[in-house]
Amino acid sequence: MDLKPTFSFVYKEIDDSRILTDVFIPPLDSIRQPPNGDPAKVPVIYVVHGGGWLMGHPDMNPTAQIEDSLERGWIVLAPDHRLCPQVNILEGPMGDIRSLHAWVHSGAFDTELNDRGIPLAVAKDKIIATGSASGGHACLGLAFAGDGGSETTSTSTIPPPAAIIDLYAPKNFTHPWWTGSRDKLDVNVPPLTAEMERLVFSEHPIPSRVDLPAKPDRGGKIVLPEVDPAEKPSFVSARVSYATNVITEHRLLDVCWPRQLDRQHLSATEHYRPIDPILNVHPNWPPTCFVHGIDDNLLPHTVTTEPLMSALEAQGVRCKFVGIEGGKHMFVMSMTRGSREWERMKEAMDWVAGIIYGE
Repeated sequence: MDLKPTFSFVYKEIDDSRILTDVFIPPLDSIRQPPNGDPAKVPVIYVVHGGGWLMGHPDMNPTAQIEDSLERGWIVLAPDHRLCPQVNILEGPMGDIRSLHAWVHSGAFDTELNDRGIPLAVAKDKIIATGSASGGHACLGLAFAGDGGSETTSTSTIPPPAAIIDLYAPKNFTHPWWTGSRDKLDVNVPPLTAEMERLVFSEHPIPSRVDLPAKPDRGGKIVLPEVDPAEKPSFVSARVSYATNVITEHRLLDVCWPRQLDRQHLSATEHYRPIDPILNVHPNWPPTCFVHGIDDNLLPHTVTTEPLMSALEAQGVRCKFVGIEGGKHMFVMSMTRGSREWERMKEAMDWVAGIIYGE
């Protein structure tokens, strides 16, 4: 299957940033059209890339998941979002994905489809949100407003998605693991210079699409290309060096959700409440499937996924856990259809399909 987007479209413009979403349209001959000539209403799935809030690109999304979605007759939206550190997690990644969700609910996407002669429209009660790592965190952010239990997303009139698939997202930020000593990450870390850091913070407009030149090898080690320290850094190489150093030094939250001067007095709970799903659970949270590698060497499921799932289940929320035996962080980047990982991932896709179709 040719997985090039059918088209790309700017869904948000802010401070000179033009934020795109790639759009994948399912085969039209597989969708029954209404006899009255109205567009057929079909489910939409947001597939949001990871990258530690600092990097990322829709090409990082799991091809197998997009292929499967299209075969089910779903429209796939693979959005960009603004990247930290020039913007924080709430204003950038979470805020932009909330804007995407609002844009879809406003009918603007239906208008775009109609203008392009595509006889489809969004079944707004059948929207699924899924993402890997930081992308999964942004999807979880569609279920709450960050005030400790609100059921809304960015406004009181926009319902959350019908279902969420979270692939190993960071969460539970008040847990001691986030500030305690941790094992050194198995990754080759490129050098970071003052010039590189200056480049990162001087980018304008704030970037929303930066390739992550890292692939996990067969053993799960994250491998980055070697950097020649004598070479003049580019914006991309500077950002890769910056992000890798921040992550390996365990400074990611400090960089992407810093304490502002007017928030210094807040407890850790109040500081993280606007962005932490576990501090915002409520009974009407959408059904959520958690997919996590059992051997994740970056974000352990016991610290992140299991506590949130337990908190949601205590509120009566429908949840499912899909553990990938032997799965490391970023396992989806090498996942192919027919693989052991995909067979487990397909369980998650079947589960959310059952949710949106009322099975």
